[in-house]
Amino acid sequence: MRIDIVSPVSPSSTRGNGVTARRWAGILEKLGHSVSLSNSFDNAIGPETNCVIGIHATRCSAIMQAISEQRPDVALVVCLSGTDLNRDLAKEESDNAWQRASRCLTLADKIVLLEPVGYQTIRNESLRKTVETKSTVIFQSALPLVEAVPKRSDAFEVSVIGHLRPVKDPFRTALAASQLPDSSNIKVVHFGQALSDEMFEQAITMDKSNARYCWVGNRSHVEAMRQLVRSQATVLSSVSEGAPSLISEAVVNSVPILATRIPATIGLLGSDYPGFYDVYNTDQLASLLLRLETEPKFGEELKGRLDRIKDRFAPEQEEACWHELLSSLGGERGSIQ
Repeated sequence: MRIDIVSPVSPSSTRGNGVTARRWAGILEKLGHSVSLSNSFDNAIGPETNCVIGIHATRCSAIMQAISEQRPDVALVVCLSGTDLNRDLAKEESDNAWQRASRCLTLADKIVLLEPVGYQTIRNESLRKTVETKSTVIFQSALPLVEAVPKRSDAFEVSVIGHLRPVKDPFRTALAASQLPDSSNIKVVHFGQALSDEMFEQAITMDKSNARYCWVGNRSHVEAMRQLVRSQATVLSSVSEGAPSLISEAVVNSVPILATRIPATIGLLGSDYPGFYDVYNTDQLASLLLRLETEPKFGEELKGRLDRIKDRFAPEQEEACWHELLSSLGGERGSIQ
């Protein structure tokens, strides 16, 4: 099958959609398909294309509409992104973005969910049922880092890995660390690019004024994974998310996770995961950090919970889900082989 994957960012981007597109291309090629990547929604489809996979329903809406009208033989698969769920589909139904996302999901033959909970926040009952009927949950897989990376002996290191933008609430961990008692040996190391001048200035100021915080800046994925593995814990402080790959990477590497209690993390980790804190709640996060540092059993409890769900993030599981989804399209689109 010839498959075109389109996303809102460049195929080489280090942002989440770019990473996802490249990983999916590798999986689909391993399954024997021919795959192309593009961030041009106007030129995503070639004459030999059998299937288009769009990441981001709102941004894919126009091309999905055009394909459905001009090439009804092409199968349409849409990945429901965090931006779709948390921004566009949270708007009034009269809003243009809501209408585009809704239209795209209605046109899609299949809808990919990266976690099983977030879509339930869709207020429009008919659209929510459409998503539920068409959807397949495909957890993003990850592999443990092969090389041994020793933990620091001079500090209890906590990582924050993610680009700096408001929706990530990127300085929450630094603020929480600044509340810890003098006896604490916690150091926060932050990998990620500042995506605005304002974020850059805030990061520089925080790095200079907070002795427990070090902003490293943008680094390669391999470097970020080394930092993750050497950390005693990692924090995901997002206000909203789709399904962050950091979760799967931390799980398979047995790195304890502290995270905001939002639909995406609940869907990935379970509603009773003991490492959640409320969005923007610095005090709760500070308490969890201190508990991790001073109560080894708490860290072991978190690792134990993550070990129970490792299998869902295995590459073979993700491959099997994609194989099943694409095979199911053959019954709906007779020309797909």
